[in-house]
Amino acid sequence: MECIDLLLQPCGFDRRGRNHDGKVVMMRSNLRWCSDGFAFTCWNGDVIRAAFLIDAHDREIISWRAAADAGISGPDMRDMLREAVEHRFDAYQPLEQVELFPDNGSV
Repeated sequence: MECIDLLLQPCGFDRRGRNHDGKVVMMRSNLRWCSDGFAFTCWNGDVIRAAFLIDAHDREIISWRAAADAGISGPDMRDMLREAVEHRFDAYQPLEQVELFPDNGSV
């Protein structure tokens, strides 16, 4: 079987380095949640968009949403956050403060 190199070629410019001066490691679950999203096009032309919430400590995907040929709406995001709180705290509101770090994407 032939090995195929799947890495992208460098784009030809150097990025300036930046110091990472924030806290990266979380000491336990339910202190910081992050959200992200992505989209891809299927062979038939449908565009699938997805968004998810992940715990920064245990890396569990707590909740997610996906939509075909439509965006992830604000109500979808609120429902996703409510579902995550109910899943993690078994309550309507979090029992402690949770930081939420959304990505800067369109979702």
